[in-house]
Amino acid sequence: MELFKIKNLLIFNLLFFTVPSILLLAVGGCSAKEKTLDLKANIKSNIKSNNNQTNLVAEQLVKQDLSQESAVVKSAKKPDNGKFPMGINLASDVSWSTSKMWINIAKSARDWGYVDKPYQPNLELKLSPQGYPLSDAALWFEGYEYDPGVWQFSYQGSGEIDFAAGGKLLTSQRKADGTVTGTFQRSDRKSPDGLLIPVHLTLRNIDPKHPPSNLKIVASEYDLNSTAVYTPEFLNFIKPFKILRYMDLAQTNQSKIKTWSDRLKPNAPGKGVAYEDLIELSNITHKSAWLNIPHLADDDYIRQTAELFAQKYDPSLDLYLENSNELWNHQFAQTRDLRESLMAQLIKAEGLTPEAAKLKIDQESLPQKANLDRLCHISAIFRQEFGTRAERIKPVLAGQAANSRHLRKGLEHLVATGQQESCHLEAIAIAPYLNTQSGRDFNPAQSMKCLPK
Repeated sequence: MELFKIKNLLIFNLLFFTVPSILLLAVGGCSAKEKTLDLKANIKSNIKSNNNQTNLVAEQLVKQDLSQESAVVKSAKKPDNGKFPMGINLASDVSWSTSKMWINIAKSARDWGYVDKPYQPNLELKLSPQGYPLSDAALWFEGYEYDPGVWQFSYQGSGEIDFAAGGKLLTSQRKADGTVTGTFQRSDRKSPDGLLIPVHLTLRNIDPKHPPSNLKIVASEYDLNSTAVYTPEFLNFIKPFKILRYMDLAQTNQSKIKTWSDRLKPNAPGKGVAYEDLIELSNITHKSAWLNIPHLADDDYIRQTAELFAQKYDPSLDLYLENSNELWNHQFAQTRDLRESLMAQLIKAEGLTPEAAKLKIDQESLPQKANLDRLCHISAIFRQEFGTRAERIKPVLAGQAANSRHLRKGLEHLVATGQQESCHLEAIAIAPYLNTQSGRDFNPAQSMKCLPK
């Protein structure tokens, strides 16, 4: 009796340069038949419901050795007329990014800083619910890939604007409705390393009862009144891909988000990209989203996220879900937080010493089990909110290419707890790297050359 089938092996990587990194998917551009893959032909479980069960799907992972050339990569459909069977993990939305993603450059500015030190985040600064300062503050942004010249700005509410360093105020006018519009000169001066001098924006004399909001900064090549969110250059770059992974854009790593009130806000500089903007990007490009849920997020946050996507996300698109990111990687807070949480539970429930709790966590693979349980829990909430479109929810269990144990233990736990049917696990994912030396000359076609023949 076949209890379940893992439909896809998704292969993603994170590349450490500023252009968006490549995410290889064995799904994009494939027919429905081709989407049901195997480690050689199809990944099938053939799991038997008996006490002597030994041939788990997880054991197949070890036998095929995912740290070597993957048969699934070999079976991925090759490019046809420039269409890549690939997705992309979009790079972080940081001020020094060269992605040239936004029409409104304020979206990629750094966190609100001190007036005399705009590059230094002011962690004590009080913000409005929309993410804007209630007292004097400053922004630092670069916009390296945008043309210098006369740039435009607008915002609503109180505050007197000025520019310094790589910017100089030219005009500013407050309208009757409280909207401020104007222009500033974006300097073409460069630092010794050849990069444009950053712009310092300051807002002074802010009335906390009427704080600023909806700041827009638009380069000379774009229209301040445009309703477009993303630049044509950015949309053209991601055109070949089928799925957009939003792990970095949504600031998944080291996330401190716990409640819905903590979430990333639309039009708030320096805090990552809001779900509304991610939904807009998927909708206008008709590309499925891969969403990473913050590791500390409570059930209300998960449910409200699911409600938002159920209401605004293109109903014809799939939605891939992952619990946080790389929960095996100790350089990330989410991995450390998970282990500390498990340790606290064991100390309280079983009276173990910290040393004994740590040993049990490792011996019984508790982080891998907890990751699987939370992924299934997230999936259940999203499926409930999506209702009749629940089949669009695609949970992804992520592991590590170099160590199949993480996936194996998670899949063993899936079977041992009988969650095969309820979890609706769509795929497993690993994280190999390719084309890491491409730098600024990167283009998607180059990465295809890295695939096994």
